[in-house]
Amino acid sequence: MAAFTRIDTGPIKQRGIIACPDLVVIADASLIQDPAARVLDGIDERTSVFVNSPLTAEQLQPQTSLPGHLTTLDLTDIALQQFGKG
Repeated sequence: MAAFTRIDTGPIKQRGIIACPDLVVIADASLIQDPAARVLDGIDERTSVFVNSPLTAEQLQPQTSLPGHLTTLDLTDIALQQFGKG
């Protein structure tokens, strides 16, 4: 699944895929290595990438070669703890 959201203070007149995103949120870190998912398409050094992963950004960075800013947080583990399954 891929979803695109445009956020602006004025009217948004452009529709469709975002070619150069400012922010990419990846809900499953395994998608980074999946060429069919193409989750890193269009990113550059100005793009911030947030990944749901148990790895730190420093651990994940060498596996991704991301040019932008990388942040990680293990949201899966947090959710499992909150619901008593972790």
